[in-house]
Amino acid sequence: MSNLETVDLSHTQQICDLIADRMGFGCSFMGSDGVILASNLRERVGTTHDAAARIMRGEIDESAVTAEMAIASGGKMKEGINLPIAVDGRRIGSFGLAGPLDIVRPMAYVITSLVGSVIALRMQDLGRANHISLRLAKAATVVATATRGACEVDRAMLLLTETTSRIGEVVTTIGKVAKQTNLLALNATIEASRAGDAGAGFTVVAQEVKLLSVQTTQATADIGNQIGRVQGVVTQVRQAMAAMNNAITDVQAIVSDIAAATEASA
Repeated sequence: MSNLETVDLSHTQQICDLIADRMGFGCSFMGSDGVILASNLRERVGTTHDAAARIMRGEIDESAVTAEMAIASGGKMKEGINLPIAVDGRRIGSFGLAGPLDIVRPMAYVITSLVGSVIALRMQDLGRANHISLRLAKAATVVATATRGACEVDRAMLLLTETTSRIGEVVTTIGKVAKQTNLLALNATIEASRAGDAGAGFTVVAQEVKLLSVQTTQATADIGNQIGRVQGVVTQVRQAMAAMNNAITDVQAIVSDIAAATEASA
């Protein structure tokens, strides 16, 4: 349950003014410590009502002043009644009506019940608003975390793109070397055939070198194809991350707008 001080009590002042204007009875609403929070007599607001303070301390359940008691007080007390206002079994304030006791007593019970119901509803609304605010704050935290995570993934994808590009450059260089090696092996084979029997052994070596260069060329081609696929996937992931970042930004803006609207209406 929220504290009474956090609840909008403007309706209690309206009730006091309405009763005073329409019926001519003095009317006051006191808070948890007996301090007058609303009254048709504005100068009384902020002062302490002794009987209300006793009610809030649990010393008495109500305070009724008869006409005789009012006269005997020499004007310090007015005929009327002060009753506690309870919400969920807890006294949160009191309501006082000044006037003929036989008239204001039943009226006070009705008004006290009405005011208590209105305050209970407003406290529930405030509680729901606070709950919504907490959930929105958590949602904002989740969005911020998701944003940071998306940025980290995007940086990782960028690094992977740069790394595969460098590997591709190395593979291209190896492919060029393999081609050169193949040409050298071919020239060596030709020269060995010209040398006849003396170049037979060199011919075998040249063929092995040629075979190795062919295998290297095939391997670099396969690696190049794999790198191309990886780069394609990385590009798709980065595009998806960019779309997700945009969605997260939109959600963050919506959460902020809802939080601002909730705070304004609380």
